[in-house]
Amino acid sequence: MQEIPLKRNQLLYALINKYSGVILRSPMYTVVVDPTLEEIDESKLANVDLILITHEHKRHLDENAVSRIIKNYKKPKETFSEETKIMEIINQTEQTNTEKRETEKERETENAEEGPIVVCNTASAMLVKHIVPKGNLKILKPGDEFNHEIITVRAFESNHPSATSPLTYLIVFENGIKVYHASDSMPNEDMRRIGINEKPDIAFVPIGLDPGINYKVGVEIALRVMPKLVIPYHGTEFKKFENEMKKKKPDIRIDIKKIGEVGVYE
Repeated sequence: MQEIPLKRNQLLYALINKYSGVILRSPMYTVVVDPTLEEIDESKLANVDLILITHEHKRHLDENAVSRIIKNYKKPKETFSEETKIMEIINQTEQTNTEKRETEKERETENAEEGPIVVCNTASAMLVKHIVPKGNLKILKPGDEFNHEIITVRAFESNHPSATSPLTYLIVFENGIKVYHASDSMPNEDMRRIGINEKPDIAFVPIGLDPGINYKVGVEIALRVMPKLVIPYHGTEFKKFENEMKKKKPDIRIDIKKIGEVGVYE
């Protein structure tokens, strides 16, 4: 996963567990959502820039995984291709010209230590605050936005009644690719607004393994969010999901992945 070369307009993605664990890698950043170490070699989770936790349930918040990812961080300061460096210079120039670096948002990670930034909901923060350096822990609630260098994370409501303050996330990478991660949420009105206002390129949607969630729930979320590509997870009814999506919205691409199988979006 870490060694696959990427062009500036590409994004690598893979499922890392049977629930909502996802790894995303652009030319400049690696993001992991809800990581666990049960079903994937931890070496594949090296050099992570952002760890996103959707809520505090054990299948989504593995404190050992968070701790190991932080300890295994050994990313050199200069690891980007010449093409990526050019993009970074262009972005920095644009930010300077518009004085974005003078705003408070651009200073959000000023006090962070070297290593991954952990972004999570309030309940999850209570469980990881002892293993994450203070400056590297960012607590969000629905409606909040967090900027780390030139990658953005937006938090939205998660309709998951058994969790405390759960979140879904929209991640905007430096190359403009937008990824919506629905955690194990039921459909909600935020998802319609995301589809209209954000227009995600990719959406990860749950299709089971929780009370009230099945493949039809995943289809409903996809129809609200309206991504270009939808990837089902957190369930087993993948074929039913695919068949229903093809009937309801055949122009949305579907990619069914096994754990650890890599896809590249462009």
